[in-house]
Parts: sequence; structure tokens; C-alpha cells
Amino acid sequence: MKPPSPVDRLARDRLIAVIEDWLNLKITAFQFDDQLWEIRSKDQSVKSVMDQLWYTYDDVRDHQMDYEKPTWDWAQRILLLLKSNAQMQIQRRRIWSWTQILVALSLAVFLCVALWFGWGIQLLAIAIPFGIISICIQKYRESRLMQISDANLSIWPFESVAQLMYIRRAAPNFQKQQFSGRQSRPYTRSKLSLLPGYLVLNAIWLIAGPAVLFFQLWPDRISRTSIVE
Repeated sequence: MKPPSPVDRLARDRLIAVIEDWLNLKITAFQFDDQLWEIRSKDQSVKSVMDQLWYTYDDVRDHQMDYEKPTWDWAQRILLLLKSNAQMQIQRRRIWSWTQILVALSLAVFLCVALWFGWGIQLLAIAIPFGIISICIQKYRESRLMQISDANLSIWPFESVAQLMYIRRAAPNFQKQQFSGRQSRPYTRSKLSLLPGYLVLNAIWLIAGPAVLFFQLWPDRISRTSIVE
């Protein structure tokens, strides 16, 4: 396991200011996105928080913050982490499953069919069923990884209530901002805005299925977030 990265207080304070402006409706989604992109740091907590923030606003249509209470509380925990000297640490491990056997068999069948029909443009059509198999395997793996994840989303990124309270005592300058109820609806990234990219991705996946299957031979990686002082 790599040692935790050093705390970058300058980057953290900058990120805190941007998040607070967003929560207080001082900036819109486009401004929020632009200001996030200006922050650069090797601090693992800063990088991880910025990655997670991308899922909480729409960078296609401009809008103001529209969180519901669970997301609002999540943002408050993120601010607590950033205002403390605690550091987020990502541990990754590999997981094997029976799907690797199915992938290997699918690749073997594809190679046999390709040798039978010969190499040529016809392989694009032959590859489509294997693309479907690859997509189904990926969907299964994603659902399985969600089931075996030990993260408690109600207190993430902290691992326990006790740890959350410990970090809270270690950050006396943190003041939780109460949810005001002014947020009218939960954020959802527009499905219409995602549709073109989704269709293109799956079209490519269908005809490149055998190549994707090759990479699916390798085990899945699961990440576990821990907080170290």
C-alpha cells in the first residue's frame, strides 16, 4: 500500500471555496465546472473529491445547485474532510470470478468461427454476438462489485460514525451548513444529453466485442476508501 499523499492545504482551501460558492448558489454549473478544472494537486483527497463532484452537476446545461438532502449531507462530509488534515487513501484489489472462464470460452469460439469464415469484413458482423456477450458480462460484473462493496454511502467517505466524529473534533473550524429545503428537485444528469455518447459507445462495443473480451480476461479491480490522519 502506498503511503498517503501529503496534504495540499492551498488546493484544499481553493476547492472548499468553490464548493461553498456552489452550495450557496453564488455560481452556476458552468462556473463550478470551470473553477474545478483550474485546481491541480497531488493531494489524493482533492483528486478523489473532484472526481466524485463531476457526477453531481450537469456540464451540458447551465443550472444552479439542486441537491436533495442526501447529496447535501454528502457535500458537508466532503467539506469536513477537506478542512481537516485527514487524508483519503484508496486501496485496490483484484477479484477473479467465473466470468473469466466464460470470457475465455467466448474468445475461443470467436477465433474458431473467424478461422472458419476467414479474415475479412465479414468479421464485423460475426463480432456482434460476442459484443453482446461482452456487454452482458460487464453489466453483471458491475452489479456484483456493487454488492460486495463494503462502503457505507450514508457516511462516505468515512468508514464509521466514530471516525466521522473523530475527524469532526479534529477540525474545529468546520461548521455544518443545514439543509434549507430550497432545493426543488434532485440532480440527475440529463439522459438526453448522455444518449448520443451512449449509442456511439455501444455501437463500437458491439463490433469490437472480441477485443473487449480480451481485456475482460483480467480480474476486476475493486477500490476501498479509507481515511488516515
